[in-house]
Amino acid sequence: MSHPGPDPHALLPELPEDVREGLRLVLSGLPAVRRPAVYAARHALRNLRYAWRVKDLDPLVAIFRAIHAEEEAASALIRSVQRIGYRGADELVATSHTHKAGVWPMLIAVMNSFSKHPAPWFGAEVLLRGIGEDARTSLRLKFPRDGMPPLYAESELPLNLNVHVNDEVQHFEDELRALASESNKETIAAHIRKRGQVRNDLLYATEDGFPDANGDVGDELRRYAFSTRGVLLALLLVDPHDVQQTFAQQVVDAYLKVIRKRRAADGTR
Repeated sequence: MSHPGPDPHALLPELPEDVREGLRLVLSGLPAVRRPAVYAARHALRNLRYAWRVKDLDPLVAIFRAIHAEEEAASALIRSVQRIGYRGADELVATSHTHKAGVWPMLIAVMNSFSKHPAPWFGAEVLLRGIGEDARTSLRLKFPRDGMPPLYAESELPLNLNVHVNDEVQHFEDELRALASESNKETIAAHIRKRGQVRNDLLYATEDGFPDANGDVGDELRRYAFSTRGVLLALLLVDPHDVQQTFAQQVVDAYLKVIRKRRAADGTR
């Protein structure tokens, strides 16, 4: 039976109401996340709290905290796929700013791949079954039927499925290239490098002046809260299930291709 979980209004009082509500499922599922991922996941939410707490006093630090929230969520996901033993996951480095900065773009590419092929005749939602350490995520598909109650199909292993086009495994290259183009970068590796550099741009002066943040940074904090939530939801689809799910492995493989290309291009990890 699904459970409403902890009250985000009580646990995250500094956050705007819409952001708190968006994190309800994440808060409910976190007790099921295990070491070594759990503390990074929790620290992601702590960073969001601190970001909103200081946003008017020190906007630069607030943005930095929000970036760090996404990074901690990404670190948790990397540590999770390594613990479970996904093929090639040991090539990822949970402390690498670049590796962490690329996790959210990879997930966006995956989601964009599905949005290009909409199927209005069915819907999908992530559910949480159980409470506390026994909580598990599942994926439920809804199929409307004319004049009849909808038909539901639910999988206890939400990512244990094959996704392909014309029998070819997808690595989401087109979607990754589109993301790079949107950020005015030639490659996804350059886009990820740019994302990883933002945190440093907030901290250090240049020969041209000081870093600065003008006006209300609330919208920027919301963007990072949204990406943090997205990465943590991916974590909930992976970590509570101690098996290597087929589609999750497919996404890991796709991300490893990105990381390997970047490493070959500039000789770094």
